[in-house]
Amino acid sequence: MTIQKRWFLSILILLALVLVACGGDANNATDNESTSPTEVTSSLAQNATIDSPQLGGTVSYQYPDGWFTEDSQGSILVTNDDSISIADPSTQAEIPAGTVMVVLSVVPDTTLTSLGESPTPADVLDLFNSFNVSADAPEFSEASELTLGGNTAAEMSATLDSATSVLSAGDKSDYFVIGIVSTREEDAASNREVSQDSIASVEFT
Repeated sequence: MTIQKRWFLSILILLALVLVACGGDANNATDNESTSPTEVTSSLAQNATIDSPQLGGTVSYQYPDGWFTEDSQGSILVTNDDSISIADPSTQAEIPAGTVMVVLSVVPDTTLTSLGESPTPADVLDLFNSFNVSADAPEFSEASELTLGGNTAAEMSATLDSATSVLSAGDKSDYFVIGIVSTREEDAASNREVSQDSIASVEFT
């Protein structure tokens, strides 16, 4: 198993652990056809939703034309490479040049009681990172504040081999949106805006 594959799987495992600890799960995403990896210059023209009985609501999000989306065990994958599946680890052997993978999840405030009455996005990321105990898991930087879609947010990043991931948490009043963006190092900057826009588009109703 390559370093990139072990690294990406460790990130998904960390996200799954947080969702299990927080009681979250989801399924039944709508998806569209896609093309091979391309750098995106268009707006987020596509819409998708998943019904989540476990969360008691619906998660909606947007992504660019030509991208592909699917969900598995409470995590949503948005990517410009239709050869990658969130449910099939064999497709994640490495991150090809030009490929962007965005993993999205929603965590309601009511499931974060261990963080106190008013947790911040940085608190949520610290909780995520507290599960980072695997020998193959990446070492994330300290959380830094930013704004996603007009909402308070925080992010931390990690780089290993030729791959990089940025973990974000956005505060939407009564729930947090968690996003993990994975690319090759050379593709990170050019795809940052569209990835952040996709994370910011998430709504839970």
